[in-house]
Amino acid sequence: MADFLQGLNERNRRGVRALVLAFLLAISGFAARAQAPAWQAAFGANELSGVRAMATDSAGNVFLTGYFSGTISLGPALLTSPGTADFFVAKWTPAAGIVWAVQGGGNDEDVANAIALRGRSVYVVGTFSSRTMLIGNSLLTNAGPTPPPVTTDAFVAKLTDLGTSATFDWAEQAGSPSYDEGKAVAVRGNDVYISGQFHGASLSCGASGITLTNAGTGYSSDGFVAKLVNAGTLGFYSWAQRFGGTGFDYANALVATATGAYVAGTFGSSQLALGSIRLINSGSSAGTDDAYVARFTDTGTTAQYTWAQRLGGRGNDRGEALAVSGNSLYLTGHFDGTDTQIGSATFYNAGPTTTTDAYVAKLTDTGSAGTVVWGQRAGGPLNDLATAVAAKGSSVYLTGNFQSLQADFGNTTLTNSNPVPNQGIIETDAFVARLADAGSTGAFAWAQAAGSANRDQGNAVAVAGATVHVAGTIGGPAFFGNVFVRVPVRPSVLFLASLADPVGLATRASARLGAVAVWPNPARAAATVRVPAVPGAAATLTLADGLGRVVRTLQLSLSGLGTTAELPLLGLAPGLYHLRVQAGDEQTSRTLAVE
Repeated sequence: MADFLQGLNERNRRGVRALVLAFLLAISGFAARAQAPAWQAAFGANELSGVRAMATDSAGNVFLTGYFSGTISLGPALLTSPGTADFFVAKWTPAAGIVWAVQGGGNDEDVANAIALRGRSVYVVGTFSSRTMLIGNSLLTNAGPTPPPVTTDAFVAKLTDLGTSATFDWAEQAGSPSYDEGKAVAVRGNDVYISGQFHGASLSCGASGITLTNAGTGYSSDGFVAKLVNAGTLGFYSWAQRFGGTGFDYANALVATATGAYVAGTFGSSQLALGSIRLINSGSSAGTDDAYVARFTDTGTTAQYTWAQRLGGRGNDRGEALAVSGNSLYLTGHFDGTDTQIGSATFYNAGPTTTTDAYVAKLTDTGSAGTVVWGQRAGGPLNDLATAVAAKGSSVYLTGNFQSLQADFGNTTLTNSNPVPNQGIIETDAFVARLADAGSTGAFAWAQAAGSANRDQGNAVAVAGATVHVAGTIGGPAFFGNVFVRVPVRPSVLFLASLADPVGLATRASARLGAVAVWPNPARAAATVRVPAVPGAAATLTLADGLGRVVRTLQLSLSGLGTTAELPLLGLAPGLYHLRVQAGDEQTSRTLAVE
């Protein structure tokens, strides 16, 4: 056999290698479909901290925001909080890890809750309780009473990503004499939408003169949405609008549309008023919550609501996060009580009525209405929560935490790594899960857990190429599968972890992009990619390695007959790579072997 192989010419040897690679590709695809993808990488911080939100760009970079206390090392940055906690923003790249980190805050507790990207502009929204807070050169003053107790105000800030550094351009606030929170941000061009809630009698939006009046009395809360205009080094309020009833109403999530945004959250009022639309709470007792999703159009001077949809049962139903893919919307959160109602389906709590299960619901935007299509629950007999959701094509990713000793995600059961109570408390593990949206139905495809000996939680999930990123908090040294993260024991320490899911992200194939061709395969110095025409769209080619790290990107203009382009491969290590082709809302993927 050895003599025979030695007698092969170079052409035959390349043919054998191609067959071997094809065989490895076939069995790797089978393995990926048969089980959940494994954790690939993870890291944690050295001090009390947490990630609250995350966003990715087309190059595979990850932008994180949250909070920290004390002195924290984030890549080349050493940040020190003068008070209880400051907020931070950091950029992580596949090649170099964290390349920059900046902070804002004052002498009390200041936290960022949401983040959004637009080109090199980075926007964060959060809550601050400091008497004054410095963000770059912007000094914000809390609208709460003097002297303390100090209450909280909402803030929004813009940064510019300079590659290996970042600078704050502007910051604005919204506040009342009571407790106010900034919970979400979405961007469309230079229009910046924020949402949250305010408990005071009236909310003032910076120095704009715009004031909102609470519909309730006492300590009730109204939700709000507001639009700011980014003018480079200046941001200013354009309009703001309140919504709600006489109870506790919250606006927890925002996603921008071509003409406005979707807003989602929770309402405890007997009626939620969104402009002329009224949603009736389904709770069987006073003070129970329902979840909602609504769409509004930006008229230039206010938000005009097109439709709103309620979800919930007889207990408390919380809407925590929202993701959009095409005209499909995915809302996630948790519910307690006996059951929850999602469309025509009833989902029962796996534990006592005082515990919570996670849920995810799909809605379709028909233009004039948001129609509930399907729902799924997850969890066990204790408290299990979903906190964030991301969608790519027909793949829907959730993260959160589970306290149950065993939590069910469809046909997958996750086991808590801490079944023995810690001082009488069963700690939570973090999870990430994928659902496959089949149109009229949806089902869990897989789920993965991670954790330490203390409380762990996933707070953010995002997708870049073939990589799924999860971030949040761990309570000490933690295992992400076979990946060990060595951090000090703290009540919370931020983490960022990733896994590759090329199978799940390959489900976005379209009929037109099904004709994408790549040759030669295997390839060496370069590969040729043929992309068919997609009306009104350009194409982005993204090549990722087996760990999901983006190694090449290429932008293409599509002619009426499509385009053929050369993808350079020099400098890449031999192995299997995943090529994603995106044109408008359509996407497909191919596997490319590099020799």
